[in-house]
Amino acid sequence: MHNAMWSAVAGSVFQMRRLDVIANNLANVNTTGFRGDRIMFDSYLAQIDDERFASNRKNVGNISDYMYTSTNFQQGELHQTDNPLDVALATEGYFVVQTDKGPMYTRAGSFQFDLEGQLTTGNGLLVQGEGGAIQIRDGLPFEIDEQGSVYQEGEEIGRLQVVQIQNPETMEKVSGKMFKATRATRIAASDEHRVVQGALEGSNINLMREMGQMVMAGRAFESYQQIISMMDNVNQQANNRLWQVS
Repeated sequence: MHNAMWSAVAGSVFQMRRLDVIANNLANVNTTGFRGDRIMFDSYLAQIDDERFASNRKNVGNISDYMYTSTNFQQGELHQTDNPLDVALATEGYFVVQTDKGPMYTRAGSFQFDLEGQLTTGNGLLVQGEGGAIQIRDGLPFEIDEQGSVYQEGEEIGRLQVVQIQNPETMEKVSGKMFKATRATRIAASDEHRVVQGALEGSNINLMREMGQMVMAGRAFESYQQIISMMDNVNQQANNRLWQVS
C-alpha cells in the first residue's frame, strides 16, 4: 500500500513539473532560436517497486531529485524578415556571443548595433567575429554572405564566428536560446555552415504537440490525485476498523 501511495504522489509531482515545462515551451513558441525542454522521470518511476529504492520511498521530499530536463536541439524553421540585422543559420552551428561569464552560444540571430557601431544581441551582448567584435563603419549599408563575412562598400570588415557543437546535450542552458559550454562540450570551428541574412530561425516548438502533451499531463495528474484520495479513504477505513476491534 505504501509503495502504491508513494508512486501516486511521485506521479503527481512529476505531472506538475511536466506542466510547468510545457507551459514554458508554449510561452516561447514565438521566441527566436528557442529550444524546447522535456522533463524525464518515467524510467525511475517504473522501477519504484524495486527493493533498492526502498529508502527513497520513505522520503517524499526527494522526488524532485530524480527528475531532470533535457533540451531538444532540433532546428526550427527559417522565416524571412528582410531586415539586414536578422541573421539565421540554415545549417548546424552556433553564433558566438561574448559575456562577462565567457563565451556563450546561440542560434538566435536577431542582432542590433550598440552606440559604438558594434554588432550585438538584442540584450547588448557582443556578437563575436573571427577577429573579435564586428565594427560597422559610420552606419553605412552592409551585407553578410553565406560564409558569414560582413562587407561594407565592397570591403570585408569582419566575419561572424560560427562554431560546431559536436555534443550539444552537454551544454548548460542559460536561457531558452543561450547556452554555455561545459567541460564535456566539444567545440570545433565550422567550415560548412550557411548564413542567411534577412531571416530568423524560429523556435523548435510544435504548438499542436505541446497542447496535446498539456492535455495528457493534466489528465494524468487528475488520475494520480484520484488514486491518492481513494487510498487515503482506504487507510482511514482500515484505521477505524482497527480502533473498533481494539
